[in-house]
Amino acid sequence: MKLKNAVLSFALTSCLFSGSVLPTTIMANESDPSSEITPHGSTRVENTLISVSYPNNVFVGYSSMISTWQKASSYTVSASYTQTATGTYNYDGVSIGLSVSNTAGASYVLQADSTRYSRLGIWADLTVRKYKATQIDNNSGQVLSTWYFGTAQQRNTYVNVVYQ
Repeated sequence: MKLKNAVLSFALTSCLFSGSVLPTTIMANESDPSSEITPHGSTRVENTLISVSYPNNVFVGYSSMISTWQKASSYTVSASYTQTATGTYNYDGVSIGLSVSNTAGASYVLQADSTRYSRLGIWADLTVRKYKATQIDNNSGQVLSTWYFGTAQQRNTYVNVVYQ
């Protein structure tokens, strides 16, 4: 967009995919008859889905319910307790952060070998997606940068005893 002979004084804010905000101020002076203004700093990010995968039974991490290794004979998981675990999953060269939760619908008991140290672990069936992000200058159409990122959604979660 080019403006000629315009009085212009405002702030243009562009937001990059990474969440950083870059303020850009564009000003023109009416007394300069040859002024042509092309806004700068205006970009967009286009995300392209590259692939989708459905891995099952991915170990995410240890339950937040038991923070240390124990010599327990059983673990009781109650309906009023939500367990969470965080971890990472590497998919096609992209490391994806995971955070899953499991809320039990009723109390249940998981038997454990009391002679061994154990904890509760959480596994998940996932839907993972890999994207290619391309940052493009709106004025020139030039590609400024590209990067890859991934997303993960839990489909099912499982809790079981893990031994040291």
